[in-house]
Amino acid sequence: MLTFTKGNKMNKRQKKSIDKMVSSRLKEMRITSGMSQLQVAMKIGYSESSISSFEHGSRLPSVEQLVILARLYNTTPNYLTGFDDKDTLDLSKALPAQAEYLRKQYDTFLSDNTDAYNHNVMRRKPPKRS
Repeated sequence: MLTFTKGNKMNKRQKKSIDKMVSSRLKEMRITSGMSQLQVAMKIGYSESSISSFEHGSRLPSVEQLVILARLYNTTPNYLTGFDDKDTLDLSKALPAQAEYLRKQYDTFLSDNTDAYNHNVMRRKPPKRS
């Protein structure tokens, strides 16, 4: 798991570490999900070359793209960036009432953002086949 020192400032070594983490975890999640780069591209409306660039580390996804990819892979942006080693939200240490409240908040967040997510995906042009 990545951590910062000296007042939460990121040095070049930490940035490189995050870049490597994002690319390797995106590839890992895609392979685990059993999809090709083309299938991922078609599902989220990006080009296959963009997905390849993300996975090879030659280009990093924007925050918006990272969130879309995290949703596709049923994980969190924090996992993809290496700030969390768990690929799902762990509520095991929360009190039952707290866990229920957080689940409801998460469900509300997802339902509120589904329309925006779908609009974003639908407005993109289909990816070009390489």
